[in-house]
Amino acid sequence: ENSRLHKELKFMKTDLKLLYKRYSEIYNSVPIGILLFNSDLKVIDTNNTFLKIFNIESSDIINFNLAEISDKRILPSFLQVRKGFEGFYDGEYRTTFKNLDLYISVHTKPFTFEYDDEIIRGGIALFKDITEHTLAEGAVNKSYDTFQRVTDNVNAVIYVIDPESFRILFMNTKANEVFGEKVGDICYQAFFGRTSQCETCQVK
Repeated sequence: ENSRLHKELKFMKTDLKLLYKRYSEIYNSVPIGILLFNSDLKVIDTNNTFLKIFNIESSDIINFNLAEISDKRILPSFLQVRKGFEGFYDGEYRTTFKNLDLYISVHTKPFTFEYDDEIIRGGIALFKDITEHTLAEGAVNKSYDTFQRVTDNVNAVIYVIDPESFRILFMNTKANEVFGEKVGDICYQAFFGRTSQCETCQVK
């Protein structure tokens, strides 16, 4: 009987080790930074993605009080958790330890978890680094603004049409003066009053 019980306990320990290993692999490989903190806003644990986003070591952030972050713009999202609510922040952020300028998206919510055999009622924060996306979006907007300024200073009707849907995507100031604001409309209806496609609107 003791031998059988010993074997069962051994198998259970093996299963728990495998389960923990799988959990740890998933926790550290997801493309979202995870931060666990207690009700006093003290950092309890993070995953590897979080450390990579902020270019820090685990020793830099564990036991750090989030109330002491240098850039206070994301602090309200953590304070919401203390009130029992979710919190959100999307925007520019200057990191505390490395002084990096990032664009981040943060979602915080109340979360109860077990850590070192202790039940902790605190919160979880999910971080996404949106720096690359934000900079790319800014470059596109800048290019569009330049295009808009150039075409608005040309004394000619300029418009851009989607070759598949025939919807008007862009009109310069001169085109708006002649036809009125028609962006989003079907070109052959807006310009020619037709209910079907005309040769003028065909893209060759």
